[in-house]
Amino acid sequence: MTTPRELLEYLTENYSAFREPMLLEIGIHTQIKSAVGDVFTEKVIRKVLGKYTNSAAYNSAVVQNLDWDLRRVNLDGSSGSLVSDASKRHHIGKFLRALERKEKKEDVSHYAEWREQAIEWLAEQEAQEP
Repeated sequence: MTTPRELLEYLTENYSAFREPMLLEIGIHTQIKSAVGDVFTEKVIRKVLGKYTNSAAYNSAVVQNLDWDLRRVNLDGSSGSLVSDASKRHHIGKFLRALERKEKKEDVSHYAEWREQAIEWLAEQEAQEP
């Protein structure tokens, strides 16, 4: 087990944080490294996390929970740090960019409501800024 695909399969099978899109705790790569030991390199871990955390599905977890106090999740499924509004804006931007990339290849209409919700939330945030 040394490829990014094998690591993602392993994480999905063994950790609830990867089964459903949930915002991962900052620095989770160190938790993963501790969990997998030397089976996977740091490079493979970072590659998997980069691809995973830039996906529309992952970042949609923020959009689905904009009106709530959203917490990140640790590898073991325990609650992590609170997500700030600045971080929410960051993830919404990643979500919208991921949708732009994805819609060139496939139908993304199932994300339409979340896209609308994300754009409305960003507009509200901008209107509140001094």
